[in-house]
Amino acid sequence: MRPWYSVTFLLLIVPFSQAIAAGLPCKISIRKRRYNLCPLFGGGSQEQASSNVYSVMRDETTPPTHTRYHYAISLSAADGVPWDNTLPADLQCPRGTWICLTVINTRPNHPSEPERILSVVPVSKGDELDPKVKLLDEEVGGNPILQLVLHGGQYMNQKQKAVFQFSCDRSELEGTIPNYLWNWNGTHTFTWASQYACPSFIDTPDDDDKKGPGDPDPDPPENPPIDEDDGESLSHGHRTEIWMWFFLCSLFTCVVL
Repeated sequence: MRPWYSVTFLLLIVPFSQAIAAGLPCKISIRKRRYNLCPLFGGGSQEQASSNVYSVMRDETTPPTHTRYHYAISLSAADGVPWDNTLPADLQCPRGTWICLTVINTRPNHPSEPERILSVVPVSKGDELDPKVKLLDEEVGGNPILQLVLHGGQYMNQKQKAVFQFSCDRSELEGTIPNYLWNWNGTHTFTWASQYACPSFIDTPDDDDKKGPGDPDPDPPENPPIDEDDGESLSHGHRTEIWMWFFLCSLFTCVVL
């Protein structure tokens, strides 16, 4: 009997693995605007991916202790945040976590004491990332803020997600990093000002898009609102590609038989 199944399997597995390896899409087109965030995410190369792990920290005085909230953010490496072989597994996020929050506590009056890890929160994971984007009504320099939401994390039976709000700033060249904005009810929000967040227009914008520059609110709300609409899915293209290959492979199998 002709081993047709091996041919079909190879045809099916190659595009599927490529879709997963592609990771987070860094080129985004939405409402006649095109964004290229690849330099911020790592550009797609392995060398850049390993170096583009951002550290965002927030310190809080909690007498008699000091608490530090440390976010490790990796938006390009296929394996997510690097694994530390020197730490026990329960003191770091699971493998494949793209955004990990570690809460560290110390007692300033006892400098000889080692720091204590209070919690480790996987905010976004690669296998359930489900990236979504949308343009906010709020503008900076005449350009709407581009919002990217990454899902997949869970902590204490509560779903987690990371929200990045990209704003166009042509004065911010290389080396920009995300900045912590707020954390509430499992939503971790960051702002990110960069020249790479400045869009190019695919076509002449509609009249509704031609708005004057607006000043963002520098202070986040005391109780951030719940936004159930995360935006358009960036994964749809990958799912379509996979199902198309599945259909073609099935058709090819029938022809071979």
